[in-house]
Amino acid sequence: EEGKVFYQNGEIERAISVMKKAFDGDASNQKLNKFLGLVSYKGKDYEIASQVLAEFLKENSSVSEYWYYLAMSEKKLGNYEKALNAAHEAFKLDPDNLQNLVNLADVSRLMGNFDRSLTYVTRAQSIDPENKNVQKLTKLLEKSSSLN
Repeated sequence: EEGKVFYQNGEIERAISVMKKAFDGDASNQKLNKFLGLVSYKGKDYEIASQVLAEFLKENSSVSEYWYYLAMSEKKLGNYEKALNAAHEAFKLDPDNLQNLVNLADVSRLMGNFDRSLTYVTRAQSIDPENKNVQKLTKLLEKSSSLN
């Protein structure tokens, strides 16, 4: 509760700190894990977000949104293989989630798998061809393919 109040007052770092202490004391509180995972992600504390979301998803593996946040956290940390695995879990649950498709394409690109990246970006284009992230990634892939 204290962490929630700090968060609502815009004190994200204090909220994360208070909730992290509670998490360290009891990592089985799924309500806390869910909230701490999201607040940590939004507060750009990707280490905590990754740790807590992984714990949350052990018991809530059917929530694609949290797989997406885990994937994004891992990508921000440079853990591309873990990011790809989490994004695949999100994809299995919600194959038309545009943000996740863009993330899958980007992580695949960062790992040097341009064919796989192109597959995901093509699917994203079919959903929303005007999306700026889709267009940006398409241009990056076009540049990469012209270099090879």
